[in-house]
Amino acid sequence: MPELDSTEQPRLPDVPAGHLPPDDDRPDVEGNTVRNQLFRPRTVLSFGVAIAILAIFVTRADLDLDEIWTNIKGANLLLLAAAFAIYFFTLALRAMRWRWMLAESGVGSTQDAALPGTAYLTGVYTISWLINCVVPAKLGDAYRAYRVKRDDGIRYSIGFGTIIGERVFDLAVLVVLLATSGLLAFHGSMPGQSTSALILGVLMVVAVAAGLLGMHFFRDRIESLVPARFRLHYTSFQAALFQAMSRPLVPATYAVVIWLCEGLRVYLVAESLDAHIGLSMAIFVALLSALLTTMPFTPAGLGVVEVAIVTALTVAGYSKGMAGSVAILDRLITYWSVILVGAIVAVVMMKLNTAESHAAASLEDRLQSTSS
Repeated sequence: MPELDSTEQPRLPDVPAGHLPPDDDRPDVEGNTVRNQLFRPRTVLSFGVAIAILAIFVTRADLDLDEIWTNIKGANLLLLAAAFAIYFFTLALRAMRWRWMLAESGVGSTQDAALPGTAYLTGVYTISWLINCVVPAKLGDAYRAYRVKRDDGIRYSIGFGTIIGERVFDLAVLVVLLATSGLLAFHGSMPGQSTSALILGVLMVVAVAAGLLGMHFFRDRIESLVPARFRLHYTSFQAALFQAMSRPLVPATYAVVIWLCEGLRVYLVAESLDAHIGLSMAIFVALLSALLTTMPFTPAGLGVVEVAIVTALTVAGYSKGMAGSVAILDRLITYWSVILVGAIVAVVMMKLNTAESHAAASLEDRLQSTSS
């Protein structure tokens, strides 16, 4: 990824707020629209694909469902609770990193937008992951940009710039750790399926790096090709992206810690079942799962991730029943609990926003009555 010198960094356009074009290109991610997305043919089809993948795999892999159920019933609940806590702790880490990148992009340095707090951004992150679990194509990222625009006045172009910056660091660090953990877990010789996934990740990193280099070195040419109506939006997006990435050590360190925590989660899930898979294998499985969730075919990789976990552990020599048990419990945390916790957080944040709106309206009424 290109590291810019301070003299080369594109800056956020210094344009008075009144002269900026309105954010009429905002993502339509209101609650009603998310519900509408849930029942669109594309979403229904994606869930159908996930169910078909799981049904075919369970049938052809000859999984022993009785063994899986016995394993799950005997799981250590304390270790599962620790895995659950670590998983949601990573959301807080992601929120802390996003806040840092927003600050690097200039948010909070002027009166145009407020820098949100970490607790608030953690809530926004949790809801966005809920959306990713029920709607394909990562609509949750659009929700994040929409939410901080609505609540804090952060322009969509800046929000999306920092979100893309997050994804770049996550992907680059993921591929490095995936290769390292895979070589350690399989003693220097990764199986063919895993190698294919790694190659896919490397190609994605190369494509992203090429895109960033093109945006940096040909920025004037690209800006000239952008329609005038969207030029300031693009300039703001590009400046936010490169400013957020200008000090890569901080977000890269966050990414390393986050991915290692993801591996620790899988390790604890396996330990709760007395499946001693080792930390390197746990990290490999966690990162392989994370890589597959980037595929937009099913919501949060539903079906694809479960198959990948079972396949990887089976190839490593663990029984299909134990591999299936690890997959089910891990996805209980990373998929099904996100839907439950995300729904609760969404309701709480909605009530808090309603209370704040009522308080603001009441204060305005009192001020008007006092002035009159």
